[in-house]
Amino acid sequence: MGNALACLSPVKKGGGNGNYSKESKKYGDYHRQNSGQSLAWTAAGTEVESLPDPKLVLTHTEVPTALQIRKHLFSLDMPPYMPDQYGQPRVSGEATLPDDSYIVKLVKTLQSCLVALGATRNNALTTAKLESWAVLIYESMSGHGRDFHGIQHVFDISYNAGALETVSVLFHDVIYLSIDGGLTERQSHILDGVIKNYNKRMRAPPGVTVPLIIGKIDPEKDILLAIVANVFGYDLSRKVVLEKGENEFLSAVVALRVLSSVLTLAQLAQVAAIIEHTIPFRMPDANRDRPPVKLFRRLKHTNEMFGIGMSQQDMVETIQRAVDVANRDVGNFCTTDRAWFLDNTWNLLPETNLPLRDASLYTVGDFFFALKKMEGFFSFLDASCVYNAFRRVPDPLTLSLMTKRAQSNIAIGRQYIRAKLVTQAILAAMAELSGGGDIPISIFMGDLPDINDYCTRLDDYIPSADKQDDELLLDDIDVDSVSSDTAVPGRKASITMISTAITPPAAAAAAAAAVPEDEYFSDHETNDHGTHDTPTMITREDEQTSSTQPQKKEKEEPLIDVEVYELLAEGRRTDTKFDMRHSKFAAYVYRKLGDRGLEERISLCVYPVTPTSANALLATIPFLVEIVSIVSKVAITRADALRRIVHNLPHPNDIS
Repeated sequence: MGNALACLSPVKKGGGNGNYSKESKKYGDYHRQNSGQSLAWTAAGTEVESLPDPKLVLTHTEVPTALQIRKHLFSLDMPPYMPDQYGQPRVSGEATLPDDSYIVKLVKTLQSCLVALGATRNNALTTAKLESWAVLIYESMSGHGRDFHGIQHVFDISYNAGALETVSVLFHDVIYLSIDGGLTERQSHILDGVIKNYNKRMRAPPGVTVPLIIGKIDPEKDILLAIVANVFGYDLSRKVVLEKGENEFLSAVVALRVLSSVLTLAQLAQVAAIIEHTIPFRMPDANRDRPPVKLFRRLKHTNEMFGIGMSQQDMVETIQRAVDVANRDVGNFCTTDRAWFLDNTWNLLPETNLPLRDASLYTVGDFFFALKKMEGFFSFLDASCVYNAFRRVPDPLTLSLMTKRAQSNIAIGRQYIRAKLVTQAILAAMAELSGGGDIPISIFMGDLPDINDYCTRLDDYIPSADKQDDELLLDDIDVDSVSSDTAVPGRKASITMISTAITPPAAAAAAAAAVPEDEYFSDHETNDHGTHDTPTMITREDEQTSSTQPQKKEKEEPLIDVEVYELLAEGRRTDTKFDMRHSKFAAYVYRKLGDRGLEERISLCVYPVTPTSANALLATIPFLVEIVSIVSKVAITRADALRRIVHNLPHPNDIS
């Protein structure tokens, strides 16, 4: 599918009707040909004198965010989100209108895609079917817990995708048992006879997952279920018990059973393969084979077993399309908009943590546990397994850029979540020691703001951070102009607070001397300990001063990442129904502890909280008196008990 997730920002020439001259163009221009939406892009630094064929020359610039895609979803002047190298009919948002309802958008999109795939033969495609399928998708993805995997998600990632990919995207998340709490009546009817132990699974106590049993599959009785199982790597000679990817498996079964009356067996197998590859974050196996390679082998085996008749090229292109869809599905990991990236992360929290869906009743422990799980995920997530390629699609340069951006976002996200986690762990410890009980978080934090009402919140009492003399913010410097080798395009530079406590004068001088003459800035990297280090700006004057003059002892301040601090203090892009976009309290804690302080206290964030674990954590907080003073102004029913915590707190050496 070409340059996965790369979308060029065009510079429009000529009139405003979408027509572009065929004169020599520089990088960034695009040409709309007379033949519909076929486009050609110029490569960086090259010129195109003539365009006999609308072919694509790949370049690499900004990856659009979902918000940008949504903004331009129905604009005729918006270039395609993905190129199509196979001549497959292109389906875009032009089939719908901005004010169409979601169901109407689904009907129109399904119709345009299925017509492009030849589904009109024998008059198999009817309006009644389109409506029924649109309602199925809409109902499946509009549940109470669908904050991220909602109906807009399928339009965000399928914009200007090919017909086959778009159909697959529309169905790839229709089943999500952990979010939806079970199957709808429509889903149950379609999946009749597939799951052998569904009732047992649904009756399992919280925290206990019962693997879904599909049982022994007879291809002669259910060829579609057999195709899905084979594509997903299950041995048809044995009882099938779903492991990782149960939602994708069931979604694929739904898609094939629904579409079997209008698509060929080859197309159905391709849909199953595309949906299978949306199982995210899978590492290479013991033989270092990545998921696309293994999926290709399974698709080839399926093709031979069932005599489907796909050619080698058909199967290669199917896997490339699957890679494209999977990379789109996790496209937010390579955005340069950190606040938007964290928005997506925060929207996942209520999907996997049911208590957070009730903004007024979730507890201190509920939020603590949700953050602890998310921190664990980010701590072990390997950026190399976020994106994949198959036979140079996407090309190595694009894949490398996407992976580097994912690595940077994961590092920033991990430190952001750790700051929130340690802050919440402190509150949970204080709740435990001030009277116990997993109390509503509003007792300590105050109610979330309401459009018609506002109450005092904990953040209202957080002291403002005075600007440090040694804090440098380069808000207007683009990273590309500083370091083109390691920079993430479009991201603003951020500089750490320099600390004499963490970096003594002698060490600072040594560090400055080690910096190459023209390289005083480096991009975010991950150190050997897996923590996120941020760059430090050291001027030549500072270097000379550090090495020749004695340093005056100043107030010790820990090193922090200014970008993480600003995300905490100023906020993500949007509020969620369970949490405000900014957290001045978490920013305050982070500023006090710094990166090293967070790292040292992560192991003390123990869930569930006990008096022992609470004492162990609070004994390491040097500014606990300040925190107690702040929290007591909101948690008035526990004010006296909170003040006693400071007096009763044992010395760290006394805690076993």
